[in-house]
Amino acid sequence: MPTFLSLPDKVSSVAGPFNVLLLTMLSVGLFFVIWIALLAFESILSGEIAEEKARPDSDRTVPKWWSLGAGLVILLFFLWSSVIYWQSLQVPAGAEDVISVAKHWVWKFQHAPDGKGEIDELHVAVGQPVRIIMTSQDTVHSIYAPNFAQQQDILPGKFTTMWFTVTKPGEYPFYASQYSGTGYTKMVGKVVAMEPEQYQAWLSGKPVAPPAEGGEDLVALGEQLFTQLGCSGCHGDQDTPTAPSLHGIYQTERKLADGSTVVADDAYLHESIVDPPAKVVEGYNPIMPTNFADLPEDQIQALIAYIKSLSGVAPEAGGGAAPSEGAGDPARGEELFTTNGCNSCHTDQDTPVAPTLHNVYGHEVELEGGETVLADDAYIIESILDPQAKIVKGYSPVMPPYSDFSEQDLADLLAYIQSLSSAQAGEGEQPAAEPTQAPESAPSEGSQAPSGDEGDPAAGEAAFTQNGCNACHTDQDTPVAPTLHGIYGKEITLADGSTVVVDDDYLLESIIDPHAKLVEGYGPVMPPTYADLDPQVIQDIIAYIRSLTP
Repeated sequence: MPTFLSLPDKVSSVAGPFNVLLLTMLSVGLFFVIWIALLAFESILSGEIAEEKARPDSDRTVPKWWSLGAGLVILLFFLWSSVIYWQSLQVPAGAEDVISVAKHWVWKFQHAPDGKGEIDELHVAVGQPVRIIMTSQDTVHSIYAPNFAQQQDILPGKFTTMWFTVTKPGEYPFYASQYSGTGYTKMVGKVVAMEPEQYQAWLSGKPVAPPAEGGEDLVALGEQLFTQLGCSGCHGDQDTPTAPSLHGIYQTERKLADGSTVVADDAYLHESIVDPPAKVVEGYNPIMPTNFADLPEDQIQALIAYIKSLSGVAPEAGGGAAPSEGAGDPARGEELFTTNGCNSCHTDQDTPVAPTLHNVYGHEVELEGGETVLADDAYIIESILDPQAKIVKGYSPVMPPYSDFSEQDLADLLAYIQSLSSAQAGEGEQPAAEPTQAPESAPSEGSQAPSGDEGDPAAGEAAFTQNGCNACHTDQDTPVAPTLHGIYGKEITLADGSTVVVDDDYLLESIIDPHAKLVEGYGPVMPPTYADLDPQVIQDIIAYIRSLTP
């Protein structure tokens, strides 16, 4: 609740001292106003003003003491406010850094160094100092958080900072207080302060509570995730300039940015969560973060159940289950295994990139933490949907999540992986296949395979799409990533203020070590896993990016 004189709740380490200073100044000011009013009233009653008596010039005691007292009070407030201001500049050790970019008409936040990105919403932990490192992508902006008693100007091409420690869980609004154009009043957001364990669960993308099987519980979990993951910051109960409302949309026809239409069914909702730029609603930009593809499938289903409930659709009892035994088609599973590129890492023997899946089913697998797990149906399904959950010892978490597989796809893949194990086949131990080298494909007649220095733009475009680069790097700048159209050979400004020419060396470094040189206005959100790409594939991608500049 607001405190005396409608001051906002003091919920940060800075707001408390500021509120005390402000109330003291108001109280002292009110005291002097009342005192002067009483003196004037007493003079009127005594008739001194009417008589206009001349006062001797020799008696200056009262004016001297008055001036001295007022001067001391002003000096006291000056020193007091200076101390509070100086303390507000001292960032505590261990503060969590958050990179913020202001832009017409959104606030973008990126938890450093490789954390989540947010739009118009900032999640923080109670008791944890947070330093926001801010810059502007277009013009001068200013952020004002009344509950924190803080305001900070944000300038293009420069970095300014503001820090605070939230002392109480809750949601606290912030606003744009600097006129930056006709839409500046739309630049509103909120700070969501959570208990430390809830914040860590949100940051890791996992729910605080485990998934439940009941339909109603699934909706409750979806609603909880919807808030924890920051979805509610953009998708409110009505359309906003940032995102459309999700109330009442299920099974309705939605018009997309390309002019086509689509029915908002389960498949559309699923795709919009894991690949939001695929179908952008008309009137909106592709600004939704793409990191929700990393969510486990049960969490995605919970979100879908909650969104359906906003349209009055009752959830079905029970959640999604693993495919039943024997329901899969190994032949189709092998086809999926190949077409989705699984065979490029999981071969018939262990490689530095991934372990083999031959003779794995039904055996114990040692994990990175030292514990072991049985490679059964549940483990394999989890490893497909959420490959980061259990990392095999000796390997890195480089496998992307395949959360868009249908239940039948999962059953077929599971059947194929089972068929690779003699234990599942029931035919006794079989000799492991001899490792073979892929035959070198000869170039087709009339064409020449590109050299490592040249690269093939057509192959690069295919790799660009297959690796999901086009989800962030579109034909125009987005809040997530800059466009690559027309940048080759140009000079760009980096986050540290330096400049660099976009040539082959820069593109190569940006692919294999994307955090080395961050473009101004963008956070370190690009994953560093592309260093594992084949060198020829990287050269093809570079050739494709070159072709985007006429």
